[in-house]
Amino acid sequence: LHHQDDSYDGPPLEAATFLDVGGENAARTAQRQAVRLYFTGRPDLLLIRSRVAEWRNRGVSRVILGNEPNQASEGFGGGPDDYAGWFLDVCHDLPRAQRPYYAGISPTGDWRRWYDSLTIRAAVNEAAGLCVHTYGNLDELVETVRWTIVQFPGKPIWIGEWNFGAGRLIGHGGPEDVDDWFRRNGVPFLSWCALQPEIEGATWFSWAWDQSRLLPSSVDARGTEIPAILAAWRPPEEHTPVAELQGID
Repeated sequence: LHHQDDSYDGPPLEAATFLDVGGENAARTAQRQAVRLYFTGRPDLLLIRSRVAEWRNRGVSRVILGNEPNQASEGFGGGPDDYAGWFLDVCHDLPRAQRPYYAGISPTGDWRRWYDSLTIRAAVNEAAGLCVHTYGNLDELVETVRWTIVQFPGKPIWIGEWNFGAGRLIGHGGPEDVDDWFRRNGVPFLSWCALQPEIEGATWFSWAWDQSRLLPSSVDARGTEIPAILAAWRPPEEHTPVAELQGID
């Protein structure tokens, strides 16, 4: 689960990813699986390196360098090679043990070109891992991740965001029954992910997001059966045929 709500006054989540801005509740999560360094624009190199080092020194093994730089709203101000070049600049002088993960790219528009150049491949090679975002129904969730694995075989991948994509499935709303959707799409997606050696884990976005009220439908897991379904889920046997994972080709 991605922890996004500092107004939450319940017990810490057992495991979560979180942003490094205002994430006091998230930061006390028992298993802090990944932190996403959030910024708009293009931060100073020394400052961003210090933020990477801070979280690695605090024991968070996955530090993701930014969020969806292909989205104009993030204000990065450049294209695929610009982000890749900046990523390489950030990595310069960072010990290999403190290298960040490459940012998740929003799988919209011409997103594939954000993985398609020699500079990008050099940057991903230097990265500790690759963050991937994917949305939609089961086939769409799998396709985005599978395509990325093919481009970078053997590279560790953390799926930093996945959900049905608010407003995409039924008119201007989400699925009529989120819990049913999760059982039919989310469970087989996780089972497919568990069989891919590159995938370290996957984060449902979100536990509670204070902006979800602005979306056509909420993506929050809080108040749904999703946490209970996740707790009951078990990975399939290593050699389970893909055909048995409820409709995945």
